[in-house]
Amino acid sequence: MNLQLIVVLLLIFIGLFIKPFSYGLWDFIFKFIIFVGTTYLLYKNFLQNTVENKKDHVEDKSKKPLPPEINSENKESWNLSDLLYEDESSKQFIIDQFLALSGILIPDQGWIVYKLNNYKLNVIEQVSFSDFKLESVPDQIDLSGLYKIIDDRNEILIENNIQNANYSFHYYQNTEYVVSSFLSVPINISNSEKIFFIFDSATPEQFNKQDAEIIEKIVNGIRSTIKFRLKSISLLSELKSNKKLLNFAMLINKCNTISTAIDTLTEFVSKEFEADRLTVCSTIQNSEKAVIRKVIGQQDTFAEDSEFLLEEGLTGWVISKNKPYVIEDLEKGEYFIPRYTKDEKTNYGLRSFLGIPFNHEDTVYGAITLEDHQPNKYTKYDKQFLKEISNIFTTIFRRKNINKKET
Repeated sequence: MNLQLIVVLLLIFIGLFIKPFSYGLWDFIFKFIIFVGTTYLLYKNFLQNTVENKKDHVEDKSKKPLPPEINSENKESWNLSDLLYEDESSKQFIIDQFLALSGILIPDQGWIVYKLNNYKLNVIEQVSFSDFKLESVPDQIDLSGLYKIIDDRNEILIENNIQNANYSFHYYQNTEYVVSSFLSVPINISNSEKIFFIFDSATPEQFNKQDAEIIEKIVNGIRSTIKFRLKSISLLSELKSNKKLLNFAMLINKCNTISTAIDTLTEFVSKEFEADRLTVCSTIQNSEKAVIRKVIGQQDTFAEDSEFLLEEGLTGWVISKNKPYVIEDLEKGEYFIPRYTKDEKTNYGLRSFLGIPFNHEDTVYGAITLEDHQPNKYTKYDKQFLKEISNIFTTIFRRKNINKKET
């Protein structure tokens, strides 16, 4: 345990047990100083990530390497799973707090898990604090039995003098280790996201129920820090998206023709999205048709200058119904989904589809579509971000008479 954590625990101890002043102004100031000092040290410890190396205590196991830097782009919002698997410093912060708490409780075994769904708990870390070593460490724990009770109660649970209960701990079966004491600490991040610190011991009276109050104070600090981190990264992602959209708007405003605007659009979108085919089309004035103006990527029968009816195919529906479409898998289902005309017999291996209309109020000028061989490629974030790009691009339709094809 490093110096900062020792000071934090000392401050918590002082705040709980030492009362130098009677109730009044000085008592409030004293408690406020304790609170500010504790919060500052926890936050500083998180940012600096300076904790002693605990490798001698941690079970050796293969782990998927985490990226050294946060990639906060192309996410609708960050959640707990993102922090645990994509933000190494946040994951390490959680582990550090878990190890600090174990220094108070002195268990034999400890687990960090998070609620994956209504059926599974995902194991993030398992630490052995005794000579007993597990031969295998599970990746997931069923959310049933004892763990279902832990989740439903949603509060610190301490059980001592457990008799013949190893059936509740399936990863301890057929081992010499027998659980006699158990402690679970839930950390609620949101209504659907929850971390659990789980400790157990072979000693019958290992955990003191009077420790619940100080554990809860530590948990409140962990919860606040994680929530702050989630908000910070989500805000950073939003700011980056807004900056990109601003840069794109400046580029579009410099375009004098629809051709240069389409080139600018396709260059920008192709850099922001991975797509095996990118298509831009525009409506033909006084008709129920549209024409393909630009194709980037996979070429097929529907090349540039191809015309199609708006009442046939996905792209026509995007325009005629003035509505974005996301198709997770074009091959899923019993009916073939044409992209442009009812005479199509193949999608040329393209599976995912994302189409956004160029519109202003009730007027639709065309559409942009992204297609990929990989199913389930495009997310809600992709749909929203491409819609914002198309809204900016549509301004050039409103400025110029471009419903007719340029020659």
